[in-house]
Formats: sequence, C-alpha cells, structure tokens
Amino acid sequence: MLCLLVLGFLSIIQGFPIKSFVKNQYSKLVFDRSLLIKQEEPCDIFIVVFPGYNKNANSYLNLCNNIQKKTKHSNINVDFLILDYLLNIPFKGDLQCKYITENMLTYFQSKNISYNSLYFMGHSAGSFFSIKEAKSMSDGFIQLGSVLNSKGVLPWEKESLQEYPVPVLTLLAEKDGLMNPFLGMYEYDDIDNRIDIDKSIVIEKGVDHFQLSDGEITDIAKAFKQRNIYSNLNTQEAQKRIVNTVSNFLIWPYNETCFVELYDKLVYSKDVIDEYKSLEYDETNMISYIQYNVFKPKVFQPINVTVHKKENILEFLKSKPSYNGNGSFDAIYYKETILNPFYPYVSQQCCIKLKNQHSVKNDYTFKHNKLGKPITALDVNKKLIYSALESKKIDMNDVNIVFLEDKITQNDRYGTLNWLKGHVSINYVEYNKTLIIQSPVYINDDFPIEDYSNVYYMKTLTPQFAYELVTLYF
Repeated sequence: MLCLLVLGFLSIIQGFPIKSFVKNQYSKLVFDRSLLIKQEEPCDIFIVVFPGYNKNANSYLNLCNNIQKKTKHSNINVDFLILDYLLNIPFKGDLQCKYITENMLTYFQSKNISYNSLYFMGHSAGSFFSIKEAKSMSDGFIQLGSVLNSKGVLPWEKESLQEYPVPVLTLLAEKDGLMNPFLGMYEYDDIDNRIDIDKSIVIEKGVDHFQLSDGEITDIAKAFKQRNIYSNLNTQEAQKRIVNTVSNFLIWPYNETCFVELYDKLVYSKDVIDEYKSLEYDETNMISYIQYNVFKPKVFQPINVTVHKKENILEFLKSKPSYNGNGSFDAIYYKETILNPFYPYVSQQCCIKLKNQHSVKNDYTFKHNKLGKPITALDVNKKLIYSALESKKIDMNDVNIVFLEDKITQNDRYGTLNWLKGHVSINYVEYNKTLIIQSPVYINDDFPIEDYSNVYYMKTLTPQFAYELVTLYF
C-alpha cells in the first residue's frame, strides 16, 4: 500500500501547480534519511551514492568507509552522501533521481559541504537512473554493475561512453548474473576497442553483483534468484578488490602505484573481452568439424564442407543442408538467443542443420571407407567447454560439469517443430557448484522428400557461449 501511495504521489506532483514545493519536501525527506560521511579535513572529492533497487544507505556504508580510508593514504580526502530513497523499487527511479539532484546543491549549502570535485556513484539501477544527472552535474561517474548502454542493446536510453563528457569507471562483476560482464564489449566498441583510463572498464575477478553493495540479496532480486551467481569469495575479500579499483580510479593522477594497479586491471579486462570476441571467428571451423565428424570416416578421407550462416530465422527455416556428391556438403547454421528471462547470458546458441551418414550410404566416393559413430551435440558441448577451461587455465578436475545425453527426436512428423522450439538447457546447481548442459537434437533418416531426408539437426553452445559459461561459473 505504501508503494502505491508513493508512486501515485510521484505521478501526481508532475502536473501539480505547487509541484516545486512538494518536490522540495520530498527531496528533504530523502536527504534526512541519507548518510553523510564527512571528515574534518577539507574535501577533495565528494561522492553522491545512488543505491540499487531495494538497497538503503547502510548497504554501502562499509564500502564507502573503506574507500575513504584507502584514498586518505594518498592524502586525498573523499566524503560521501549515500542516498536513501523513500521508495526504492523498479518504478519512477529516474523521477526520484531527478527530484533529488535538483535540490542537491541547496542541501550541500545547508550542510556547508564544499569540495574540489563532485562524483556520482551508482550501483545497478541506481547507476542507470543517474546517468543523465551525472553527465550534467558531476566531474566523474562511477557505475557499479551497470553500463552506459553505448550501443543501445539494453532496455534503457542509449548513452555513448566515447561522448560522455566526464571520466567514467565502469566496474563489472565477473560473476554477475544480473548485469553480465560481457556487456562491457559494447562499451569497448564505442571507444574504438582501446584502453582509456578516463573511460575505465574493469571486470572485477571473482566478484558477484550483490558484493558491489553489502553482499545481501534484496527481496526484489529474489524473483530473479535463478539468475544470480554466487561468488566463491567472501564479501570482505570481494569488497577489498572493489575498494582498490574505485580508489585507484579516483586518485591515479596523484599516485603512480594506483595508476599501475588500475591500468593492469584494464589490460586484464580488455584481454577477457578480446578473447571472447575473437571466438566468433571459430564458428565456421566448428560447423565444418561437426559435419566431418557426423560423417566420421574410420580412415581419413578429405571432404569439402561449405558453411552457410543465416542471419534471420526465416532464412534458416527455408534453408536445407545437402550432400552434393564427390564428398561435398552444404551445412547451415543460425545463432539464436535463448528466450528465458532467468538466463543471464549474452551469448547465443548455435542451431545447426547437417546431413547424416545415410545421405552418403550409396555414394561411390565412400564405397571403400567404413563410417564410425557420429559425433553428438553432447560431444560438441563437452569439447567447447573443455577448450574454454583450458583457455582460462582452469583444471578440469576442479569443476563439476554434467553433460546430459542429447534430447533426441527421431523420424517424427512434428520433430522439426519440437526441435525448433527447444533450446540448449543450462542449469547451475549452487549447493554443489555443478553446471548441467543438455542439447536438443532432431534426426530424420526416412522422409519422402529427399531434400528433407537423412538430416541431423542439433542445437549446441558456441565457442563464445562456452567461454562465457566458464567465466561466470568457475
């Protein structure tokens, strides 16, 4: 009931004749609830903290205290105002932010707050609701577990990192199931894939989304509990890493050690993104490899596989794989987003159309060659995951992964439709840290129309998807 009343209040005052007075009173209530962390010494940098959904000022108190201590070692005095919204839910957050910032300077005057630089720091929703205000009012912006949305891929207004007028730290948690760290690649794209310390993008190793505040899962977030990924780090260790990054971003111009530490994290983060992006070029080789191993000659025999990538579902539906004689195959694939609101992934699954072994059983080219057991989607997923583990230098014996047998539909008149509706099933069981993967497969050995007979359809991970899963969970 309180939520409805406040929402109604916020909506009504937009058109109310005395809305200025009412907004001032609303802002005053927020400031009265907020936490002011102020030192006796003159303030060099003042930071206003905008909390994430369902978080209050106390959720960030420990983090801010430790940043203050860390920066003080470099003789930089940092003070904080940690806001505490009256209503911190996923509605009217932008409006609340606007009202609060409109009255912020008046509040500063009333508290005799002065500073050399003003920074805004937002966590999660608190970050994207404060993007506009930080752009016009601050000297720098720190976003924890959020991005500017430089390429417009997320459901809020696009804002270019390249054109943003003040320094920005984008700090993404490596184990974040709510704001995937690989969304950082779009921010890198916007700054021409270069390292720019004034546009810092950091993937914080081992940290999860809620450790960017107090480590506690909010009531709202429990609705998306399946998406949340829990760090193996305790909150104290995680926050130590976050404090170092934020502090180094604030004071690197005055401290060479802080510059080096921050720059090293920028290099590491860019390497992670670059490796992820480079794996897209492995897709054609992957499809060729799969088609050859569906055919699976016991004695090596060269075949020619032409791989066709389809850019939309309609093209993919109309396409068909083919065997053209003389050891020549056409294989088809299409990358598809898994439509599941509880999946936190950026990567797409791979939908593949291939010809099976029956397509060459009467072909003279293979008359003297025996064929082995065809590769399965399970085999493909396992190979991709193990390759990603090796790339990340993670021992296979240190992780729990279960590859379930493929979910196969065979020689069924509705089999293609069922396969199209299915997706790669990915489940992570938190209590025993186990990743479970299963792929849907459709096989048709006997269809009246030759073009649609002897086909082998599968949905699998991609090299990028496997790399993303390993990064998020292990």
